[in-house]
Amino acid sequence: MPGKYYLKSLSKYSKKNAKKENKFSSFSPDEDLLLIDYEAFGVPATASVYVASLKRDFKKSKKSDAEFIYYAKSGRLFFNENGVVKGFGKGGVVGLFRKSASLNSSNFLFSDEVPPPPEPVTPPEPITLPEPVTPAPPTAPTDGLFANG
Repeated sequence: MPGKYYLKSLSKYSKKNAKKENKFSSFSPDEDLLLIDYEAFGVPATASVYVASLKRDFKKSKKSDAEFIYYAKSGRLFFNENGVVKGFGKGGVVGLFRKSASLNSSNFLFSDEVPPPPEPVTPPEPITLPEPVTPAPPTAPTDGLFANG
């Protein structure tokens, strides 16, 4: 059964933000799927991913109408917000994979499936240390050995 990974929409598309939210270092191209919520990105359900293996393919892809571009050499997934217009518009790097991971179009699935909420992190119970024992102050002997007088 393939593993499901979810691509999150970012407030600003950059390598730094992608590294925080969409880094898929354990993604296995032979087994896993990347689910892309087309509604979150404002793209049609029929959106596509252009897979570029060579630098010249990548340059060509930036002028394509594909909504997403995967550049295998760098392991980066780009959101092509402005379609056929040169560049990515307000888009940019949206996901990071291992360099030279051989993803293909079958690794990407456009869906309106919402990712499951993250598992809540339960903080560990605090450790209660016993109160320190303070030794009693020495008392004067009552047998009169040290009595003055």
